[in-house]
Amino acid sequence: MNYKLVSVDLDGTLLNSKDEIDNRTAALMKKAMELEVKFAMCSARIYLSTQYYNMQIDKRQPVITNNGGLITINEKEVFSNPLNIEELFEIIDIAMAEKNDIYFSFGNGDISRNCVCTNKITTINRINSEYNQIVPPEFRIDAKLVKEPITYIQNTNNAKIYKISFIDENPIVLKRINNRLRSLNKYEVTSSEANNIEVTQKGVNKGNALEKLAEYYGYALDECIAIGNDKNDLSMIKKAGLGVAMNNSNSFIKQYAKYITQRDNNNGGVAEIIEKFILS
Repeated sequence: MNYKLVSVDLDGTLLNSKDEIDNRTAALMKKAMELEVKFAMCSARIYLSTQYYNMQIDKRQPVITNNGGLITINEKEVFSNPLNIEELFEIIDIAMAEKNDIYFSFGNGDISRNCVCTNKITTINRINSEYNQIVPPEFRIDAKLVKEPITYIQNTNNAKIYKISFIDENPIVLKRINNRLRSLNKYEVTSSEANNIEVTQKGVNKGNALEKLAEYYGYALDECIAIGNDKNDLSMIKKAGLGVAMNNSNSFIKQYAKYITQRDNNNGGVAEIIEKFILS
């Protein structure tokens, strides 16, 4: 098969445990691009924090962010599906009832200047220590402490919020929130880490975003590869012609993959796919 589009998750997939794209993988991606293969970084992250990595490869490449809520090509928005105001308030109310750590990002028309709002200082500290310290100033995330998220959103004009996330170290609390949201049958509910829940519009997920991007370029899904490692990657792994689970994926994800890498994200798992299925 002549694959034309690769949708690749960031955390736990393309990025190693140091939050880096290793030099060999980057070189192989660029070599594949010379054959007109496109790479779409596909992440739960907001636009700004994916751009730091996309600029290292080729800023003209497509980017899928917010679990499929926003698709950009060459830094221009081509697809956008934010949550509406009623949905936002309903989701936040469910989390606030559990005194949960909520965070969301928004922008007012300028996708490059998204900020993250959270009701817990611990999330701000995590953003500053795990992300802002390792990237240049122009890619740092502006993290705001917002004790009353609903009031804050009401006072923010034209805010686009694609995804709301909850963090809790108590799995019982997360399960309760998860079950409540799923019972409404109005949202996409997934996770990218063991201790979080991520909520988007119904139908907004990585798999549907991959399908929209393939259609944009005129590619069949059979001509697409999707590589991931966590629950929010499942939709694209199932939808792509070649769905790949990283070696470091959990067993739940692996059972749906057509191929499981021999290497993990710290040892060139994505490079393995490029060599085996694109450059061979």
